[in-house]
Amino acid sequence: VAIGIYCYSRANYRLSGIAIGLATMTKFLPGVLILWFLIRRKWSALISSLSVCLIFTIGAEIVFGWKNNWTWSLIKDFKQYEPVYTLDHPLNQAISGTIFRLTPHIGLGHYSEVIVRILSGLCVALLVWWLYRRRNSSDWLLEWCLLLMFAIYLTPHNQNYYLVIMVIPFYVAIDRTRSM
Repeated sequence: VAIGIYCYSRANYRLSGIAIGLATMTKFLPGVLILWFLIRRKWSALISSLSVCLIFTIGAEIVFGWKNNWTWSLIKDFKQYEPVYTLDHPLNQAISGTIFRLTPHIGLGHYSEVIVRILSGLCVALLVWWLYRRRNSSDWLLEWCLLLMFAIYLTPHNQNYYLVIMVIPFYVAIDRTRSM
């Protein structure tokens, strides 16, 4: 992601797309930036990132096969694996994890899933609205940082090591605060 940011800041959109495509194939969270390429009509970045994803997907299918993909097995039936993958596990750093852990203590445990869906939908709607209002803005780095934060916190389940992606938004926030 950092290489993608660097390349994008140098107007090398194709290389930025390749970097984001590689990041997406390493961990799916940066894939939200591919959607940003589409929204902002950065066609060379979009095409190159999707090409990288397609090449790696086909290559992984040929080499490993989807039937051997641990992530797909986990999605099908995550309860057969370690309890760390349950939504209420303390290591789930997403908004869903917080709600699933908090609501039983305030008597709303039966509504956890509904609250997560409503809050997530509201956050996505607000993000889309904010991006739409900023469609003529040139501050792409702020948008990337916000998208990365949303990708981390709005996933159904995440691990604490996902928070390493927050280094970039934190750095940008600190740098902008320092420059005021």
